[in-house]
Amino acid sequence: MIRRRPALVALVLLALSACSCNQLQEPKAKQEGDPDLRITLGGFREGHSDEGSLDGVCTPDVTRTVMDCDIYNGIVGWTVSEVTLVVTWSPYNEGDKRYYSEHVSLDPQKTQRVTIRLGLQLPLDTQLRNKSGAPIGRPSKHWGWSLVGAKGHQLH
Repeated sequence: MIRRRPALVALVLLALSACSCNQLQEPKAKQEGDPDLRITLGGFREGHSDEGSLDGVCTPDVTRTVMDCDIYNGIVGWTVSEVTLVVTWSPYNEGDKRYYSEHVSLDPQKTQRVTIRLGLQLPLDTQLRNKSGAPIGRPSKHWGWSLVGAKGHQLH
């Protein structure tokens, strides 16, 4: 049989209501995301090619399921908070591309490593060889990537 203790119950309820009142008195400010930088095909901020460009180098790992990218923020006066890349592969139809957005904290004139799990395996490169088996030229890639978007904020 459970004995009720009204004083204890009232004390617990009072303590809980006091805690919830304190939480309600401090509303959190609405946080808005950084604006879209509208990056052109060359990596420049649209209409501001004199500010520099966003650029990088991406290479797949040995399994070709992960891509490591070194992204360089050459846009003067802007910190980049997100980059969007498109990865395409042969035969380059509409279904043969995927978009990947990654959060970064990339100050101007800095480079940051971004690792992307592709969720697919990129096709192998083709290497031409001479009769003795030595490679001729660079391998032909059957995939590609491009920076297609970024978000960030202007430095003051």
